[in-house]
Amino acid sequence: MSMQQNTVLPKRIITLCGSIKFIDVMTSVAEQLELAGFEVLRPVASGEPEFTVDAERAKAIRHRLIKQHLAKIDQSVAVLVVNPPKNQDDNYIGVSTLGEMMYAFGTNKPIFILNQLPTELDYAVDLAALEPIELNGDLTKITTNLGACRG
Repeated sequence: MSMQQNTVLPKRIITLCGSIKFIDVMTSVAEQLELAGFEVLRPVASGEPEFTVDAERAKAIRHRLIKQHLAKIDQSVAVLVVNPPKNQDDNYIGVSTLGEMMYAFGTNKPIFILNQLPTELDYAVDLAALEPIELNGDLTKITTNLGACRG
């Protein structure tokens, strides 16, 4: 009777964070990560334009979406902030994404950002304090850095 040793590979789940306005960029990033062997969890839109629902319904929708997205972060080994330029803002990171980054930081998840941190935001110091790993567009750095991350 021989015993087989079960080798359990570490989970390679990454949650994408960022403005839903960048869903096309997130889709492209997710496809690249999936080709590299990652399972990718993404934010979802409410499915209803915000201007078509009343304030209470909009609040309930946002509440549900926030809870769902934070649960995705809990399942992940890391988060990746997708921060392309938006309008005149270089490498935009909005306040909702800042909240997601803070949650990841508080749960000791490595935080990767696709591009450099924006420096012109009122909360730029808060973003920097989270010590995200800047990928400068190079997704291969995620695999390289995962072993060296805090946790």
